[in-house]
Amino acid sequence: MAILFFFIMLVFNVIVAPKFASIAVEKGYTGYFWWCFFLGIVGWMMVIALPDRGEKGLNETQLKELAEQLTKNSVSNGNASNASSSDVNGTLPNL
Repeated sequence: MAILFFFIMLVFNVIVAPKFASIAVEKGYTGYFWWCFFLGIVGWMMVIALPDRGEKGLNETQLKELAEQLTKNSVSNGNASNASSSDVNGTLPNL
C-alpha cells in the first residue's frame, strides 16, 4: 500500500512540479522545479509566496510601438503639438 501511495505521489509531482516551475519563471525565478518536486506542497507554497520580479512597465517593443504611434499622430496633426514630439525623444519641450 505504501508503494502504491509513493508511486501516485511521484506521478503527481512529475505533473505538478513543472507547472509550479513555470509559474516561478513567470515571476522571474529559475530552479524551482526541484524544490517543488522534492518538497511537494512546501515547495508549491514557496513558489506561491515568491514576489514578482518581472518587468513592471512596458517592454522595449511596446515602447517602440508607442513612439511610432506618437510620431504618426504628430505628423498627422501637422506637428501642432510640440509636447508629443518631445515625449518621443525623452526630452522636455521647448518653451
